[in-house]
Amino acid sequence: MVAVPEEIQKNIIKWLPNVLGGVTYDKVRAGEITNKKAPPYISIGFLAGSGLRTKYQGAILRVIRNEATGIFDEVNGQYHKAIVSVHFRALSREERDKMVDLFILEMSKHRLDLTIEYQKVRFVDILSPEIPKSIEKTEPDGKKVYRAILDLEFEYELSWLSEEPEIRAFDLRLHGENTVCRVSERMMVKIFPYGITTRSFVIQSMGYGISALLE
Repeated sequence: MVAVPEEIQKNIIKWLPNVLGGVTYDKVRAGEITNKKAPPYISIGFLAGSGLRTKYQGAILRVIRNEATGIFDEVNGQYHKAIVSVHFRALSREERDKMVDLFILEMSKHRLDLTIEYQKVRFVDILSPEIPKSIEKTEPDGKKVYRAILDLEFEYELSWLSEEPEIRAFDLRLHGENTVCRVSERMMVKIFPYGITTRSFVIQSMGYGISALLE
């Protein structure tokens, strides 16, 4: 398990709605709340279990073109999950319930505004089968504060550029079927009978194809 990167945390918190029904509520991170913070407001925290890997392990996620060099770079990485707990606090039961309902509605409306492609994170689902609700008293005035908790799951990308040296060109001569040529420390190219006769192949010997073998 690894900590959720700060960039991912910021993207999640930024995406979570706090303008609900035309009212803008304060949105704060758990742990940054002082005793002077008065409801209503929304607090956001990352729970244990965040950072667990969900898909892949150092796999090639995509290939991008480096505009400076003209070479295509491999982006390697994996997917992890983040579990976020959203706490609602209000001074009435009606306002609390309205905050929760509108919060869920706004998340559903803007689900596609948070994507792996652009923000490296996406919303997966609401984890709470039932939304826990309670009442607490503040000090020292003794006012009632109505609370609700919503647990959410997100999936994010942890990625890096491959450090393998690029392959610019290689020379290969055919010596019959199943010829194998090593072109880097991790890659071999194998020539094999393809079963199609066409002059459009890169290899001019008719009836052969190419396969790249990663070790």
